[in-house]
Amino acid sequence: MTQKRDLTVTDSSLAEVKLTLWGDKVLSNADWESGPIVLFKGVKVGDFGGRSLSVLNSSSIMINPNIPEAFGLHQWRTQFTNGLPATESISNVVPTGTTERSDGFEKRVPISYIKENDLGAGEKGDYVSVCGFVGRIAYNGEKEMWYTACPACNKKVIENMGSWACEKCNKTFEQPTRRYITSMVLLDYSGGSWVSLFNDEATKLLGMTADALHEVKVSNENEFSRVCEAAYFKPYNCRIRVKQELVGEEMRAKSTIMKLEEINYVQQNKSLLAAIAKYN
Repeated sequence: MTQKRDLTVTDSSLAEVKLTLWGDKVLSNADWESGPIVLFKGVKVGDFGGRSLSVLNSSSIMINPNIPEAFGLHQWRTQFTNGLPATESISNVVPTGTTERSDGFEKRVPISYIKENDLGAGEKGDYVSVCGFVGRIAYNGEKEMWYTACPACNKKVIENMGSWACEKCNKTFEQPTRRYITSMVLLDYSGGSWVSLFNDEATKLLGMTADALHEVKVSNENEFSRVCEAAYFKPYNCRIRVKQELVGEEMRAKSTIMKLEEINYVQQNKSLLAAIAKYN
């Protein structure tokens, strides 16, 4: 699992900024709790929702460096025997969370934010709200859009001599229930990303159950394609879970749509006006 640690960094300007350490940088011997003077070089600057900093593999860190700037900062700090004065953050709260609930309009993020900020490194993953449209659905490859499930527990069942066996329930069924497990490309102005969908949200997207779409595919491939492509370029509000998983020897972020909602334009306009009013 990728290591991550967030620090708050300040200086004599009394501005503070969030700085994120990744990987081996987290495991350095620095006693961060003691508040050392640190020189960070070659960090990445993020500007969505305020300024933030990220330490890259190529970044360098020097603890209590022997340079005039560090000596001057130390002298400045020692005058405050009861702690530093109040600081002002230039890093707004990162618009992610750890729940599936939807965020307000002003907390939505562009799709590019997911990759640019290395989300999903935590144990529970990160949740973000995105407004995007469907660019493509993976429906015409070798992998099916659904799996055959037990009608009782929804676990995968195996066909055996004309019947379907569920190892968990220890039962056999004449027919399974098909449940969606598929993926699509979600797009917005900043780019696109592959996201996974499970049964309930895919049913909303395609307008029919997996069993019904399977029957369409068996009887008419052209109609099957039409149903899938009818969802293209329709906008949705999405609540997405991002979790990094080990693929081979590389950590990759997997995005899954946990909640898919058609846009209510009346409510959308009200939320937009409320967000604009906060800047007045």
